[in-house]
Amino acid sequence: MKKILLYFLVISLILAGCGQDKQSGDVSTAGNSEGVFVKTSPVEAGEFTHFLSLPGHLQPAEQAFITSKVNGTVQFINADIGTKVAKGQTLCKIDDTTFKLQHKKSSSDLSAEQIRYEDAEINYARMKALYEAQAISQYEFENIESQFKMAKEHINRAQYDFDLATENLNYTNITSPLAGIVSLKDVSEGENISPGNTIFAVVKTDRMYVETGVAEQDIIAIKQGQRVKVMVDSLPGNTFEGFITHIGPVPNPTTKTYPIKITLENRDDLLKPGMFATVEILLAERKASLSVPKESVITEDGQKYVFVEREGKVEKRLIEIGYSNDTHFEILNGLKNDEVVVSVGHDGLTDGSTVEIVSN
Repeated sequence: MKKILLYFLVISLILAGCGQDKQSGDVSTAGNSEGVFVKTSPVEAGEFTHFLSLPGHLQPAEQAFITSKVNGTVQFINADIGTKVAKGQTLCKIDDTTFKLQHKKSSSDLSAEQIRYEDAEINYARMKALYEAQAISQYEFENIESQFKMAKEHINRAQYDFDLATENLNYTNITSPLAGIVSLKDVSEGENISPGNTIFAVVKTDRMYVETGVAEQDIIAIKQGQRVKVMVDSLPGNTFEGFITHIGPVPNPTTKTYPIKITLENRDDLLKPGMFATVEILLAERKASLSVPKESVITEDGQKYVFVEREGKVEKRLIEIGYSNDTHFEILNGLKNDEVVVSVGHDGLTDGSTVEIVSN
């Protein structure tokens, strides 16, 4: 009886061992045949643009700082900050009482000298005829000629005094040299002002400009007349179109950038001097470049790779990328337009790994 029980025990152990070996063999086979699940994307044509983004601030296209050219007391003021003015419009008036008296005196002096000059001219012509007829001596003629020259000098001086008095009288009426908006007022009625001190500033805001700088490596792509986009920080959602109107021939010694000026129309008078702006300049545009999704690109030691899938296996391949947009990288080297890359699931892959593609 004991021999029979021992026999069945040995047989059970042998069968249990065989079953375990079979199960172990099945798992190993499954592990060798199944691949890593991944998603793939085709290499396809894409459009890429490269913009240069530069900071700047808005400035008026024209600006005038106005000073008085004569001393005097301000009689009245005709403009304040924010006032729209026309070219030649009076901004303020200096008391002109003294200047009118000077002008009147110079006018009278000029009239008197005009009479003396005309008399001297007639006398000179008569004496010249007598001298040529040898009716008077050379001494007498030279004396008359000297008097005529003196009269001519006097009238020229009187004319100068009159012109100066006229100009000074006109300067008592301080006007705007351009049409625009008063941006500065630093004068009061009754104030005594002197030449040289700025009392008004007027800006012309129908056109504005942004001045910024372009680095040496980009300046070759900048052209006069080129269209640019201008975004203003304080006006989100608004994009303004401008044109490059000036390009500096030499770099700024401090910033080492080439100064450029972008001019734009101030539509609806939204733009104000001093506002911060961002200028976007199109440097390059490529409409049929190879591209792959950004998530398919792996960076290792400063180099870019992708896994190219073919017939269930992957190849780790070095690539060179160019420009990018929100979702894709431009491919300059390393891929062809009929290839497929792993876009999801490449974390555990190595060169030659087996993969199974999951449909998108």
